[in-house]
Amino acid sequence: MSFLTNFSKIFKAPAPARKGKARFVKVKKTKPYLQKKPLIPYKEAQLAKKQINEANKQVQEAKTRAREIILESKDEAFKIKSNASDQVRKLEKEAFLIKEKISRSEADISQQIGAFKERQKLLVVKDKQLKEDLAQVEKIKKNQLAKLESGWFNQRGSKKAYSSSSRKKINFGNCQKNKRGRRESAGRSQ
Repeated sequence: MSFLTNFSKIFKAPAPARKGKARFVKVKKTKPYLQKKPLIPYKEAQLAKKQINEANKQVQEAKTRAREIILESKDEAFKIKSNASDQVRKLEKEAFLIKEKISRSEADISQQIGAFKERQKLLVVKDKQLKEDLAQVEKIKKNQLAKLESGWFNQRGSKKAYSSSSRKKINFGNCQKNKRGRRESAGRSQ
């Protein structure tokens, strides 16, 4: 039980205990002028009034103090609750920022993965194209070697008899670009 519950029980009057059935006692009514009044000396009556007044003051002070304690405890409870809610809001905000940061980094990673896959596809395509070009160059090389081995020279025997278009395909290693962006080989444009 809390302090306030125990404290409030002090000021409550105890409930009369009832055991069994209530018994009614017949009281003989007498006329008020016939009743005897107890005789109390004046000083004792004044002393009793003072004691009653002091007791009432103490009760009032105790009630006031109890109200103050209750208000102070409510204020303290409100402060604790507001501090706790502020901390919860702060933690929720931090958690939201962390989640947002994680989602941004996940998006960046997925973008990077997508770009990597695109680059990989391009590299596969370029690799395939390079293999095809290499196969074509090898084919041309074999054809040229076969022509050379078969003795396919012109009448003088020193000049090669293959066409200029095949020369362009073979002679690409020493090419440089001129100012216009065209390839030149050994000082002449192709």
